[in-house]
Amino acid sequence: MSSKLRRWFVPLGAAAVLFGAADPAVAGGVLDPVPVSPNQAFAGQVNGVAGLSRIAVVCDGPADIVPTGHPLAGQTVTAVQVKPGDTTPGLGFTGSAGTAIVVGIGSSVSPLPPVTLRFFQANAAIPTNILVPCTGTGVVSFTPTLTSATARTATVKVTFVRAVSTG
Repeated sequence: MSSKLRRWFVPLGAAAVLFGAADPAVAGGVLDPVPVSPNQAFAGQVNGVAGLSRIAVVCDGPADIVPTGHPLAGQTVTAVQVKPGDTTPGLGFTGSAGTAIVVGIGSSVSPLPPVTLRFFQANAAIPTNILVPCTGTGVVSFTPTLTSATARTATVKVTFVRAVSTG
């Protein structure tokens, strides 16, 4: 091993131990994706927010004429693991059989397939080809699958907001 490489090896190794030992899903403050598995508590997030979130919608024309539109590109949904025993309202639980989480936008008027999350802490794009209200409220559901008697759906309330047109 060269002396230049050796000088970096020890500090980098120490940093890896310090930052990686606390939680295998966290490395230096960054959350790594973890496979969805049974008996995990989780929160749903829309655009990085677990509480009341917003979904920007591209709507061409006045609201009274064009009541639906498509979600603006670049928006995401995520399922984030939470500590066992957390009793925050709206949390989900994968139950005894859950290995994925199906995300559905409750106010979507499109019969397209929902988004399926197979990892916690991994963003998935909100499809831009679904139709949602241009304004108003709705609920995004995060439903564990395979289901069991102990599975619980997480929910995030959303407000649909007309995207500002730049054209």
